[in-house]
Amino acid sequence: MTAEIGELSVQQYLALAACASRGEKNALLDRAIALHGSRQSAIASARRFANLIEHFARRFGHQRAICLYEAPGRVNLMGMHIDHRGGICNPMATRERICAVCSRRSDDLFCAHSMNSGFAEGQFRLAERLPPRPLRSLGEWLTWSEIEAATSYGGKHFINYFACGPVYLACFHYAWGQSFAGADFVFDSDLPPSAGMSSSSALVVLATDFFLRSNPQGLPSLSIHQLLDVYGNGEWYIGTRGGKGDHAAIKLCQRGVIQPLATTPDLRILRPAPIPQGYDFFLYTSGDEANKSVEPFRTAFNTPVMSYEACEMTLTSALWQQSSAVLDELRAARATMDAKHHRIYLGDVVNYEIFSEAEIYRFLRRLPRIMTRAEIVARFPEHAAAIQAGMQHASEPEGGYHVRDVAAFGFGECVRARDAGPLLAAGDVRGFAAMMNVSQLGDRVSDVPDAASRRVKFLDDDALSMMEEQGFPLREIAGDFRVSTENIDRLVAICLSCPDVLGARLSGAGLGGAVIVLGREGFSEALDPILERNYYEPLRKEFRKIRILPSRGAGFY
Repeated sequence: MTAEIGELSVQQYLALAACASRGEKNALLDRAIALHGSRQSAIASARRFANLIEHFARRFGHQRAICLYEAPGRVNLMGMHIDHRGGICNPMATRERICAVCSRRSDDLFCAHSMNSGFAEGQFRLAERLPPRPLRSLGEWLTWSEIEAATSYGGKHFINYFACGPVYLACFHYAWGQSFAGADFVFDSDLPPSAGMSSSSALVVLATDFFLRSNPQGLPSLSIHQLLDVYGNGEWYIGTRGGKGDHAAIKLCQRGVIQPLATTPDLRILRPAPIPQGYDFFLYTSGDEANKSVEPFRTAFNTPVMSYEACEMTLTSALWQQSSAVLDELRAARATMDAKHHRIYLGDVVNYEIFSEAEIYRFLRRLPRIMTRAEIVARFPEHAAAIQAGMQHASEPEGGYHVRDVAAFGFGECVRARDAGPLLAAGDVRGFAAMMNVSQLGDRVSDVPDAASRRVKFLDDDALSMMEEQGFPLREIAGDFRVSTENIDRLVAICLSCPDVLGARLSGAGLGGAVIVLGREGFSEALDPILERNYYEPLRKEFRKIRILPSRGAGFY
């Protein structure tokens, strides 16, 4: 990898970008080739930055020192909705990305100008976004950020994502009351918004990284695990309660491979998995969009998280005081972590084989199928304050929390995510695709017509007993997470009707976005006209597809 160029004047970068745009060898072209892997892609990147730098100069002036930054999107091939439960994700960074020109300011104003239609410009002063007093714990951050999102800074405006990392860092990593340097940004993005490619998390990574570079004074060096905490916990500022798997993928993925990793409670980077030869991955946008920071989407996003919490509180109360080599090691490791990690995660049960699959079926049978908010609080009175804090700005779902079926999805997905890399390494693409289809069944919201699918999605006591007796593979259990949409279910069904398509499932957090499709090389030539005719035209939605090619993660030029 070539050395980072770092900060230069506007004029210096303009000269470099102009030459690199013509394919002339210089530091910028060399850096772009190292990042993108091909001369053609590097030249395209240089031209893109030349345009951004020219706009930056017109908007903010020529007499500025600037840095260049790229943050890709990500596609998680297996391990949906489990990064914050100790599960493994299997992401790739995409060629599509945010490109930004960044410049330090002398005051604490943050101004971001987007070249994309629909975003325009936004700004804020950091001092006006901070709480009135220091926050002492993640619990206080959760409560305060919930209120801020509900009353002040939630909603869809992109500038709020630029505030996530800086606000969190000012609360927890710098001396309270310190003054900060703000920043000016001009950026563009070829990431389709609300398409399940984590464009919002890419903004969080971009803004956080440049804030850290601009404010080195008084900051101890952050480990990569601490940095991922800043990204993930910081994004809670806009009102969601996700993990840091998306941010880890955006930051850590490498070109040409799938990068399995786990981020909760600590970072584990696993052996990269190969891209199967003779097959293609494509992303097809559904045209459905979900703003997860506002209702009703926020409650829909956060409802299954509370079901996970109820499951893990049950696991922890049953296992935390037991003694075994694995449990003793987990307790010792987590004793030094934040109190929120003093628990047994679903991913722990699978990844450390705390339970056999038969024991997981028995545990699921003991879980209530549905619990109300009051029942969860009554069952775990020692966690009442934390439970209420996590629920206070999200409505209780009609019909309660489907604890068992959500937990079943989580356990099954943890197994699928663990097995994904080894399956691909062994060349078992059909086995991988079959897991994609089971995972999508778990997210499905449309009616499930066949009895076999209903049996692995809605898990009554008799079904669980039979699965235990028969040794039914846990990775074939779908459970019921329910964050697809009827349109996405329809899009998946049409894709799977194409003979060369092997697997299709929702991409991203859900309630909108896109579908990942795996098929034999060239399958899109036959599939595209079918989708145009049977999905996009009847629903009056724009056809858009993206070929997924694994690329390098975020960083400075």
